[in-house]
Amino acid sequence: MQLFYPASSTLYDYRFSSSLNPGLENQLETANLILDYFPGGTQIFRAKGLLEEPVVVSRSAWAAAWTFIVSGVEHIVTGYDHILFVVCLIIGATGTASLLWRVTGFTLGHSVTLIVGFFGWVPAAAWFIPSVETGIALSIIFAAVLALRPDDKHGSFWMTAAIGLLHGLGFSFLLREFLQIDSPNLWQSLLAFNAGWKSGNWVLYCCSGHWCGIPVTISRS
Repeated sequence: MQLFYPASSTLYDYRFSSSLNPGLENQLETANLILDYFPGGTQIFRAKGLLEEPVVVSRSAWAAAWTFIVSGVEHIVTGYDHILFVVCLIIGATGTASLLWRVTGFTLGHSVTLIVGFFGWVPAAAWFIPSVETGIALSIIFAAVLALRPDDKHGSFWMTAAIGLLHGLGFSFLLREFLQIDSPNLWQSLLAFNAGWKSGNWVLYCCSGHWCGIPVTISRS
């Protein structure tokens, strides 16, 4: 949908809403991309749902990026399978250094395949996506087993990095559903979403450690 609104002066901030209600299943989860074509550059915003509440659009690149940061955080805190995986990482850590090795490995692996999968540099065969999804489910079980075995810092790094590669691919498939490769300011949106995802992850790490009562600064004897 394209909207054209003649203005007598330059608009730097405006808002709009929609009263359309098609009655579709899961319509409140609809991913909307809002492109503001302004002389000098296009800004891209993200909003979810039917846009019943007014959406504020501005010429601020930070405001546009912030909508993707928030979206990245939301995807983390509503992904219950990922929350379970994070809890397994926390339980298996014997101290702060051990936890950092695990988190770093997972983050690096996830970041690599998030970009690779998003740009389509992966097999296009029909079996690929179901195989990745199955691998993610098995990786959570493996993470639970890993949480019970004696910790090896470097071994944990490589194992969580491998798991991160799987999870990053799965996340890239989701990202492609609402962010097109030919979108304006693609890298700004992609990096902002990834930053939100990373921030949400760190919140989960801290909260999970508190809820589980894991003394991550005390080594196991």
